[in-house]
Amino acid sequence: MTLRKLSVTLLSILTIMALFPQKSSAQAQTTGDGTIQVQLVNKTPGGKGVNDVSLELKTFADGAEKGNAKSNADARGKATFTGLNTDPAYIYQVNLNYQEADYTSEISFKKDEKNLNLDVLVWDATDDDKFIKIGAAHIVVQFEGDALKITEYYRVDNLGDKTYIGSKNVASLGKKETLRFYLPKGAQMQEFAMGLLDWRVALENEALVDTMGVEPGSKEIAFTYTSKFSPSNHIIPIVTNRATDDLTLVIEEKGFKVSSQQLSPPQLAKMGNISFIVMNKKDVKKGETIQATLSGLPGANPVNNLRWIGIGLLVVALAFGVTYPLIRRKTATVKVNAPEDRDQLLQDVAQLDDAFESGQMSKEEYLRLRSEKMARLMDLSQQK
Repeated sequence: MTLRKLSVTLLSILTIMALFPQKSSAQAQTTGDGTIQVQLVNKTPGGKGVNDVSLELKTFADGAEKGNAKSNADARGKATFTGLNTDPAYIYQVNLNYQEADYTSEISFKKDEKNLNLDVLVWDATDDDKFIKIGAAHIVVQFEGDALKITEYYRVDNLGDKTYIGSKNVASLGKKETLRFYLPKGAQMQEFAMGLLDWRVALENEALVDTMGVEPGSKEIAFTYTSKFSPSNHIIPIVTNRATDDLTLVIEEKGFKVSSQQLSPPQLAKMGNISFIVMNKKDVKKGETIQATLSGLPGANPVNNLRWIGIGLLVVALAFGVTYPLIRRKTATVKVNAPEDRDQLLQDVAQLDDAFESGQMSKEEYLRLRSEKMARLMDLSQQK
């Protein structure tokens, strides 16, 4: 792996998007004259029509739920919700369960719109996992006091045409296991950063178990935990539960030595004023155990106080771009041609966050400027 590719990989791993701060400025009025007509569409070739399915419509404003309504799809897979507030600040979320898989779609009214049509895509379900694999895995290791702070990111690929719902029951949740990620012994979970819902996840036998269905296409998952480390000699274990196309280990550089018999030789890459050690392995087999040994580790050290590395701020942007967490308005991509400095853009994003949180700018202005900065960061990463 060349240093040029390392820098691009690292930028992809650490491209960030902080959670939009929530404000309590939602309008009290949740009713209106808006209508949303939902059409359920089965995308599995030869799949049956989706009818007699119960749908729930949840209403959100400024990150808080404001109400919900229910309806049943008719024989044509259609359902209609009326009396809705058409203010663009309101986000409507349609939820349903089809063949044991949960599906969610979001929509909102634009200015002066009264009627919306929403196609909700579903697939037939299967308990056969032959088409499920990990397209990319990134393990990011930082130092935090006497512990390691580790964020794991996975791009899960479903190459089939059915939603995978699993077959093994998870007793604590009453759901079926779809994905399992092994954790180091004694790991303390800190946050489900993306792609995981806390009420659909179980921690058992030193593993994180997800029960959400895996739809055809790609799904991003990231979570953060802490793990104790030995300053003299520490082994980072990585056990893959599924075949993985590309695995990358990224470790904050602190003057120690790192070695691994399975990973590529360590190379140094920089992001801002922080250096990272990067190691890689392609075509990792299911169940394969990979170890990286850290020797000569430092004692207790505070974690670098950069917003774009903090817990909850890590969002990985691989080939298919940035994914926003659930219940968040999607912003338009703004293309620019003039080259800009990545470090400055990251600082600009952090300053915008601080200004908004302190009430120095309006929500509309904050969202507009922030989306432009993030789009420019993505443009710069794709130019490499």
